[in-house]
Parts: sequence; C-alpha cells; structure tokens
Amino acid sequence: MQSKHCLTSVTLPDSVTIFSTNINVHVNEVSHRELSNLTESRTSLETLILRNHSGKTGYLMWILSYCITCIYQQNTKRDLWFWTEVFCKYLLFVDKLVEEITNIIQNKLECQTMEYDIQFICCSCKITEIERKHIMETVAKKEKARWVELCINQFKRKIREGPYFICTVCNQILYKKSAITCINKKYPCQTYFNIQQSFDGKQCICNTCHSKVIKGKFSCQAVVN
Repeated sequence: MQSKHCLTSVTLPDSVTIFSTNINVHVNEVSHRELSNLTESRTSLETLILRNHSGKTGYLMWILSYCITCIYQQNTKRDLWFWTEVFCKYLLFVDKLVEEITNIIQNKLECQTMEYDIQFICCSCKITEIERKHIMETVAKKEKARWVELCINQFKRKIREGPYFICTVCNQILYKKSAITCINKKYPCQTYFNIQQSFDGKQCICNTCHSKVIKGKFSCQAVVN
C-alpha cells in the first residue's frame, strides 16, 4: 500500500526556479518495499539505490510520515557520495547509507521491520559552466553569511548573560563559561579564599586561580596578596 505522503505528478511541480535558473523536475513511480536488519532486506535496498543512481538527482524515502531525503554527489576521487538531509552529514558507500536508514527504523521508530516507499527524482537544467560556477559561488557566500550571522547572534546571547560570577580568590568578574564552582575542601590551603558570593549565592573560582590553588600554590592575582 502506497504511503499517503508520497508525491505524485500532481503534487510535485514540473519545474522550480532557483537563483533565476529554471530546474526541470521529474519523479519516478513509487517503489513499495519492506526493510529490516536482515542481510537480504538491506541488500535489496542497496541494489535498488545503485540501480537508480545513473541520471538521478536523489530520492525521497517515506517511512510512515517520516521522510528521508537523499542527494547523490560525485567528485573526482570517489564514484558516489550520499548525503541524507536528516543527518546533515555525508555518507560514503551505499551500505553505510542503508545502515543509517535501518538505525532510524530501529532506534527512532522502534520497529524491527517497516514498510517504506521510495521515489527517485531527476532534476535537470540548461545552464553553461560559467553560470553554474556563478550559482555555486552565490550559494557559498549565502551559506558563509548565514554562519557568520549565527556566530554573531550566539556572541550577543552570551554577552546578554552578563558576567554575574565572582572569583573567590582574585575577585574578578567572570562569565559562566569561565567560572568553576568552588568547593573549599578540595584545596590544600584555605587562606587564599576571600568570601565572595556570586549572584546565585555560590562561591566560584576562575580557571587561573584554580590551576594554582589546587596545587597548593599562591595565585599572584589573589586579593589576600
């Protein structure tokens, strides 16, 4: 029985526009099968994927309402690269890909055997090599800008957390990442501590002072100096 989530020629557009380039899209008929951890079952899926690799862009695999998208990639060193979007990582060789899919069924869906539908998709477009390189450069720039924006936002979020922690030895104001909870009895000498509590009522110590005092050495930054 075909999954109700599968795309058809009616639900899938004939073409899409990406960076002003028209991409023609063709989806094959749905193949309905069963996957388990048995060698025969896994080999059957491996064979199906390899048989439908040439001339295809990738595929959609439907397991219940769970969809795995996969894009085929080729480079000069290896014949096949598989990239499953759900894992956001590259998988080399089809057996590793099938292993990941099997893990989804067993670990996420908690089933030993599951029926699935698979659709192979072919995308094509008419562009020159210069146009293709221009598109790839544009994509790379956008991706770089996105990661820079994420880093900036993360930095701003850390700044907003504020330096609310105080080192009980040197009294420097610390951010959470630089603060270590101070358990006095862990240190061989107690005379270095100047009772200072952070905003949460706990005593903290910075990494620099901790590395000295834990060895029984005197921290040159200590307030009692």
